[in-house]
Amino acid sequence: MVRGYLWRTELLNGTIETVGRLVKKVRFRRDYVLRILRLGFLAPDLIEAMLNGRLPVAPNLTPLNRPIPLDWAEQREFFGLSAQHNNSASSDAAANRIIPFRSSHSPKLL
Repeated sequence: MVRGYLWRTELLNGTIETVGRLVKKVRFRRDYVLRILRLGFLAPDLIEAMLNGRLPVAPNLTPLNRPIPLDWAEQREFFGLSAQHNNSASSDAAANRIIPFRSSHSPKLL
């Protein structure tokens, strides 16, 4: 998860211009990089649940072999969290703590 967040930050702040360049830099397979990179876009409450051991995912993290949705509501469903788990006020506060900036730059997938 940390690796995904760091890679996301590098792409958003322009340190690395494309996913292709990221793949060359880190020397991992592209499919692995894309899978881990998606972890950098997890909903803040999911990150908090993971860090606190409250995420109902199998110990082997098999669900991470499938693509993780970018939509936060779909992510909660993907990881098996109930709709009541999401409290929008606490999620917004968590987003401000975990995602310190929002950039108009979007990573290029070339």
